[in-house]
Amino acid sequence: MKTRSRVTVKGRVQNVGFRAFIQNKSNEFSVKGWVRNTENDDVEAVFEGDTQNVQRMLKACEEGPRAAQVEKVDAVEQAYKNEFEDFNIL
Repeated sequence: MKTRSRVTVKGRVQNVGFRAFIQNKSNEFSVKGWVRNTENDDVEAVFEGDTQNVQRMLKACEEGPRAAQVEKVDAVEQAYKNEFEDFNIL
């Protein structure tokens, strides 16, 4: 089954390699979508793929790269749209 999640990650998540970490995990788990920094120092992402792999991405967001300090991950499940060809850092 396919799913889509829109995610906001809060904490010390900018300038620590978080977006590259998430892009690497997306390749590992065959998840498509995007990740970007927000103006309020959060990281935002959209993940699309097999439900199990999107769940793995959410878990990766909770952990983050070594230098990150994740305080909170907000994830909202959305309707699967199959709109991405790959995973990009925006």
